Amino acid sequence: KLKQIPEEPDFITLRLEIEDTGIGIPSDKINFVFNSFEQVDSSGYRSFTGTGLGLSIVKAYVELFNGDIKLTSEVDKGTRIIIDLPGIRVVDEINDPDPDPDSSFVSRLADKLRGTKILIADDDSQSLALMVRYLKEMKAELLLVSNGKEALEVARIELPQVFLLDLDMPGINGFQVAKEIRGNPILRKAQIVAITGVKDLLVEMDLFDGFILKPFNEGELVKKLHSLLPQRIEIIENLTVDFQGL
Repeated sequence: KLKQIPEEPDFITLRLEIEDTGIGIPSDKINFVFNSFEQVDSSGYRSFTGTGLGLSIVKAYVELFNGDIKLTSEVDKGTRIIIDLPGIRVVDEINDPDPDPDSSFVSRLADKLRGTKILIADDDSQSLALMVRYLKEMKAELLLVSNGKEALEVARIELPQVFLLDLDMPGINGFQVAKEIRGNPILRKAQIVAITGVKDLLVEMDLFDGFILKPFNEGELVKKLHSLLPQRIEIIENLTVDFQGL
């Protein structure tokens, strides 16, 4: 069963309930089933196959999204698992509810962004492609990377004035990239926008000039850029940037 539990406006907790009528789990074993390679029957004669990794992997993924997993069970009757994922944003349509922002508005923003380098860092190739489609009318130069290490390497050479950073990239994440940028005397005044699908990741926001929650549409993206750019960005030229730890 899938349920939506309202939180604040535009956000819900997504609850997944799974129930079976299997053999159940003894009460003294429940605390161990989330451990790696742990099974209720660890003897060499057990009737059911498996490695004992399933629930430990599920728990790890749930906690990655600041969620919670609970398990109740009764021997010979079955098991019930409840997973709660908080901070999920709700939109009216998930496929681009505002595909065509006002053309004059887009034109004004395009003029403002003319010659500006925008670095977009996201490990999700679909998100990258979507942002490129949304920004295709702009007159900016788009720099696309799929991880934090590449973001810092490209920033060192290209000196972007705007960064759109996914917070949850593997390895060097968006927070770490932002810290490196803010710590650099040349790039520290760049406009940095945090991008995330998990509201609870929006901490240390003093590193960022704004944020966008996934899923977002074209209108939200271009308006966010417009709000961050009251004046045309000063272009940085003929400089090199060294980041610590590369």
